[in-house]
Amino acid sequence: MPFACHFQPDVSFTLRIRLWVWCLVLLLLSACGGSGSSVAGVGSGGTGAYTMGPISGFGSIFVNGVEFDDGTAQLQDEDGHSLASGGLRLGMTVTVDSAPWEERGGTLQAVASLIRVGSEIVGPVTQVDVANGRITVLGQVVQVTGSTAFDEQLGGIAALEGRLVQVYGLPGADSVVATRIELAEAGHAFKLRGLVSQVDRAAGTLRMGAATLVAPQGLPASVVDGIVLRVTLNAQPDRGGRWVIVAVGSDALASRQGRDIKLEGLVTAFTDARHFRVNGIPVDASALAADSGVQLGARLEVAGRLSEGVVQATSLKLKADPRDNLREFDVKGVVSALDRSAQTLVVQGQTIGFGLARIDEGVAELAVGRLVEVKARLARNGTRLEATRIKLSR
Repeated sequence: MPFACHFQPDVSFTLRIRLWVWCLVLLLLSACGGSGSSVAGVGSGGTGAYTMGPISGFGSIFVNGVEFDDGTAQLQDEDGHSLASGGLRLGMTVTVDSAPWEERGGTLQAVASLIRVGSEIVGPVTQVDVANGRITVLGQVVQVTGSTAFDEQLGGIAALEGRLVQVYGLPGADSVVATRIELAEAGHAFKLRGLVSQVDRAAGTLRMGAATLVAPQGLPASVVDGIVLRVTLNAQPDRGGRWVIVAVGSDALASRQGRDIKLEGLVTAFTDARHFRVNGIPVDASALAADSGVQLGARLEVAGRLSEGVVQATSLKLKADPRDNLREFDVKGVVSALDRSAQTLVVQGQTIGFGLARIDEGVAELAVGRLVEVKARLARNGTRLEATRIKLSR
């Protein structure tokens, strides 16, 4: 409600001046939203931030080292359809629109406004190579690692033969490194998100991995070799064994120009140590010292600002080998269930084994209702977490 000052005509001149000064102060405070501070973000006139990567923990959620408060965020799939709250899982690949990141207590934090979940592949598993940790889905080689989370209904790579699955992960030049694999619902549309090669515009075809895709209505001009593209496919190939494209995903980055951006992914194209693509997105690292570890297939975390479709990098972190089996996950929250005989607890819907964990205040202090911070790694079959350290909060 607007603030206004009104004075009686018999107020003295000196008192009137003092009152006008107080009115001016009150008007300024009102315009600033009171005595609290305000951070420019999405929907508040600021540019905000944009983050891409797999979910590595819950507290709200952790993505690329940022802890996001998702309490008021919209949750959508990659096509913009609303999803029910509580559906986020470890290893799901997401994009997060948020207020600018702020460092608090040594951790980057931000309030999320929009979280979109998007998988790399939906389709049937046609080959399983347990010894080498690989499966094949829709002609795509999927690398399964010790950091690949699995739906509890699956129980690991050996149970995947012939199953209809949804694969979340990081698309690379010749394979997808899976961060999560779960069962897909019957009737779910087949989908692929991967690196495009051998575009033949006249024939309307392209390649993703070992699969040939055809677009009967032709390919958009934006589809060129080297980009990462998302497509929806018919459930059956044509007579030539080609997968038929029925829809092409939109470019989400087009509306994020000028924002701060963090992304984690594999180097999908490499010109030199300062010019390359991560997840198909061009990165210009000219402002940084060249890193000899940047090469095709390397796993990177890049931060910078998006300008005309190119990430102008301000920091670059070389991650462990894409097949890293030692990735650590963070879970913060209240213990909702505790089984001392099985040595498991449940926090934020995650079942966590604590038999080998270092517990700061001792195992006797674990109890339902206690607030905990957990560092954990995936169990061998990928279906649950095994805590390495548990810190209890009062």
